[in-house]
Amino acid sequence: DTYVRSQSWFARSDYGLQMQTSYKEFLTRVMVHNGESGENLDQKTWATGLWRYQNESGFGVLLTAQVGQTDQRSSGSSLATGRSQVAAQNFVWDPGQSAKHRMGALAIYKQWNQQLILLESGRGDFIQSDEKYPFVWGHFDVVSRASEQLRFLFRYEQSQADLHMSESIIKTTGFGLSWVSAERLSSWTLWAQKHDENLH
Repeated sequence: DTYVRSQSWFARSDYGLQMQTSYKEFLTRVMVHNGESGENLDQKTWATGLWRYQNESGFGVLLTAQVGQTDQRSSGSSLATGRSQVAAQNFVWDPGQSAKHRMGALAIYKQWNQQLILLESGRGDFIQSDEKYPFVWGHFDVVSRASEQLRFLFRYEQSQADLHMSESIIKTTGFGLSWVSAERLSSWTLWAQKHDENLH
């Protein structure tokens, strides 16, 4: 997972209804769900959409979007959206009040011969009392095949929990190796990363 996904910037569904359709190179997926990985304390629903184009050469474009609402019953304890970690991530919205959440991301990628180049960027807003609190993120991934069983991994990621606060910028650089057995029944990954936070 990227940093923003491991820190639950995206709401994860527990229960919901998903509809999916595909035609040639195009895929559309829409889900209505509770937006919490656990009890739906505020009884509010979220909507998540995914639109993808991918051709036979492995070139693809992926657009994702998500919108939802919370109130004080779920904001302080939701496992899905990381609201218990608001202070640590420099978000400035108030989890004790009702809020609207929206975000979207665009990814462009190319995959071939078990190799991958991917660039993703996204932006979101917390909306409370007609005030917007924007946040952004992005990452660049490379998977390069050294042999049939060995891959080199690289990632650079940058996120900013509040566009108005430069001290909320977090940069992560990671390198790794991935080994897959000849039968492709098992794999082993070694990953190291450097995490930089702007404390000025």
